[in-house]
Amino acid sequence: MHIRPREEHDFGPLETIARAVHKPDRYPLYTPDDNFRLIVDPSRRRTGVTRALLDTAEQAALDRGLTPILDAVDRFAPAIALYERQGWKRRGTALIDLPNTTTINEHIYTAPG
Repeated sequence: MHIRPREEHDFGPLETIARAVHKPDRYPLYTPDDNFRLIVDPSRRRTGVTRALLDTAEQAALDRGLTPILDAVDRFAPAIALYERQGWKRRGTALIDLPNTTTINEHIYTAPG
């Protein structure tokens, strides 16, 4: 699977995907200009896309000399299971108050290694 850098013409489809993810998952509605969110179209889940995107993001951070970290809202059990199967280590949990008065519980992970 080829993962390429995001381009300007991707923003429309990415916004559509962000809205599609928001509906079933109640995932906070982030727009495509949020550079730090990994979202996958619900129709493409369990196809290897999420794992490929996660591996690509991890390598991009490492290539820049950064420590790869991610957060996962506690109600997203399938995502958490994937991260933990991939060897990501849970380092803590934070209660986050969002501007829309929603409170979420997020687990913080670091990459394997």
